Parts: sequence; structure tokens; C-alpha cells
Amino acid sequence: MHERRILMQPAGIVKPLVELFCAWLAGVCLVRMAVLLAGYRAARSRAAARDQVDLRALIKSPLVPQVAVIAAAADASPATLSFVRHLLKLHFGNVEVIVALDGPAASDLAVWVEEFSLSPSARVPVGTLETMAVGTVYQAPDPARLLVVHKQRGGEADSLNAAMNFAAAPLVAVADRESVFAEDALLRLVPPFIEDAGHTSAVCSVTPVKPLRTLASRFYALESVQAWLSRREGARLWNSFLPAPGSFVLAKRRELAEAGGFAAGVAELLPQMQALERTAGGFGRIILVRDPVSWPRAPKSLGDVRERIRREQRGIARALLAARERSSPWKGRWSHFLLPGWRYLCPLVETAGLLLAAPGFALGWIAPDLAALALAESLVLDALVSMTAVTLGAATSDRDTRGSELILQFLCAVLASFGYRQWRIFQQIAHGLGSPERPPVQPRGGIRLRVHFQVSKRYIAS
Repeated sequence: MHERRILMQPAGIVKPLVELFCAWLAGVCLVRMAVLLAGYRAARSRAAARDQVDLRALIKSPLVPQVAVIAAAADASPATLSFVRHLLKLHFGNVEVIVALDGPAASDLAVWVEEFSLSPSARVPVGTLETMAVGTVYQAPDPARLLVVHKQRGGEADSLNAAMNFAAAPLVAVADRESVFAEDALLRLVPPFIEDAGHTSAVCSVTPVKPLRTLASRFYALESVQAWLSRREGARLWNSFLPAPGSFVLAKRRELAEAGGFAAGVAELLPQMQALERTAGGFGRIILVRDPVSWPRAPKSLGDVRERIRREQRGIARALLAARERSSPWKGRWSHFLLPGWRYLCPLVETAGLLLAAPGFALGWIAPDLAALALAESLVLDALVSMTAVTLGAATSDRDTRGSELILQFLCAVLASFGYRQWRIFQQIAHGLGSPERPPVQPRGGIRLRVHFQVSKRYIAS
């Protein structure tokens, strides 16, 4: 009875929880280090086996399949128009660019028509993905192979699906809107489809961000290196990597449509990528190429970083929600639990642990050394992971990294633990708990019939 009374006291509750929190921090650090090392080994082995491809021969080769590059645009801003012009400059023998205008204003539509000399087209969709209503379809004169689809506003994923409905090519390419990509990106992504088209479902490429001189940009670059090694290089071993901001993806149009199309943007394609593998009977490979094809645009300020966190958190929520609706409870089960746990649960647990240790120490419920251990692990272990990522990233990079640059990255890894990391955790929690902002989709007749059939079956059974 005396022992039970001690356990019911605040000290008997708080102390075991803080000890468990310290063990949890150490376990998370070990897992992150193991994934980084797995990514390093995967990157080194693929670099050793990489073959040089004659890009000039691919341009004229009759074996190269046709590619449709799709994109979503909501306005006529200089950044959006520049992004589309960059897409039109891609070097490829047989390529078409399809842009879906997501409910633009009349003035923006006029800018598009004048900028690319657009004229109405009789093109009709070949796909059946559900999207918002499509209006006029425009086409640019030769030699620019550009098709512009004017549609009602439905969001980025809805626009990408609308553009894919008008794509007749067997392969669909899509670049993240925050990416900077090389003009020979398609030539470097298409070889796996030529070598083994039957077992290749998708090809993706992304490299760490090239930071600017601002401190916020360098902090973001640290996260980019970790994501490059862990989320794409390490998870590639399980054929379920997550394309991050700045990705350039080339996939089979038919399989991507059968998987349900886009649920969010390019950076949240994990559920669709896994659906591609299931559509191919478990034999579809998802290949990550090492060539520096694309990389994320470096943010300039904390405001830019906050916007990217908001977009990624909401996008992952939409993608996971769509994956749950499109598959059975057991398909893609690991992605349904691992990804939200890593993106949402970890920041919540760390914040709760620190908030528990602080009043526990102030009220004398836990010893000072235990409180110091919780704080030290939260600060030091993350800096250790960041330094390891910087070292391994420099070892696998094709670019020569100067010693002074490495020292500066190490200093930024230490500084990030004192303020920036806590700010990022707060942003992840704030935007992770928000609404996924899934745009409404106008239902079609097939959905109404399916709902009525289920209701009728339930009524008969009763």
C-alpha cells in the first residue's frame, strides 16, 4: 500500500515518464543514424555502378518513348511563367508540355494567351480521373508543344490530374514547383524505362538544396541533406521513398492513373508510388537516379521555410487520407503509420517531454541531473545527427566541398539546435494539426451509383 501511494504522487509519475522520454530520444537518434548510414551505403554502391549514358543518342533514338510533362498553375506571375518556359526548354525528342490553369482570373488568362500565343484547341481528354469542370483548352503554335487546360479551381492535385487526363503519352513527367532542374532532366530519367520497361514503374531524382548565404537557407540545407540520405536514399531499400520538395518524377501514365492519380503535390507521392508497385503486381521498381537532375529552390527567409513546412504537412495529410480511401486497411500499412508518426508524432512527443521535464525540475519532482539529461539529449543528439548527415552528404556528393564550407555547416548544425529546431517543431505541430485542405471534387455518376448500391444492399440486409 505504501509503494502504491508513492507511485500515485506526482514524482512517482513524472520521473518514469521523463526517463522514458530520454530513452526515446536516444532510440530515435540511433534509428536516424542507422537510416543515414543505410542511405550512404546505397548512394555509394549506386555511384560505383553508374554507367555513362550518351545523351545525344537518346534524343534521336526511336526507342525513346513519348513523354508528357504536366504542371499546375494558378496565376500568371513571373515565377509561374518562368517555370513553364523552363519546362518548354527540356531537351527531348518527343515531348509535350500540358499545363492546367487552376481557376485563374480573367486578367491572368489573358496574360497566358498573349505570352504563349494560345488559340482554342479541339483536344479532348483521354483519361477519366475525376477533376473539377474543364473549360476551354488552348494550344500554342509550333514548334512549342504546349497545351493549356483552363479549369475551375480545385487545388494542385486536381490540376495535375486534369493535365494527366489530356496526356496521351505512355510516360508522364512532373516537376515540383519549388524545383530547379536541368534541361537534360528527361534524358537522364528515361534510360531505366528503355532498359527494363516491364519492371520500372517510376523514376525520381532530387539532390540537396544549394544554400544561399542567409542563416535560414543554411538551416534548411541541413534538413535537405538529411532528407536526401534518409527519406530517399535509405527508404529506397524498401522501394517506398518519398519524393521531397525539388523532385523531378517520371512515371507510367496508365499505372499512375490506375493508382488514383495525384492526391497532393509531387513531394507527397509516397502513397501513389506504393500503389504503383501494387498495380504492377509487386514487381514495379521505383528507381532513384543519382544524376543531379533537380534540386529544391533555396529559401531566403524563415517565412519561406514556414510556407514549405505548411505545404508539406498539409500535402502529406491529403496523400495519406487518399491512400486510406483508395486501398484496403492492410495495403500500405507501414506508410500509413510510419510517415504520420515521423512527421506528426515525433514533434509532439519531444515537445511534451520537455514541457514535462521543466516543471518537474522546478517543483522538485525529478532530480537536476535527469532534467539536464533530457535537455542535453534534445539539443546534442540532433546536432550529432546533423553533423553526421553533413559528413556523409559531402562524401557522396559529386561537388567538391571546401573545408571552410564543412566547418560552416558544422557550426550551423550546432546553432540550429538552439532556437531554429524548436521553431520548426512548433511549425510542424501547428500545420500538422490543421485541416488537410482537400479540395472538393464534383462527383460523377459512377460514384452516385456506388453509394446507392451500398445503401440498397444495407437496406436489404436489414
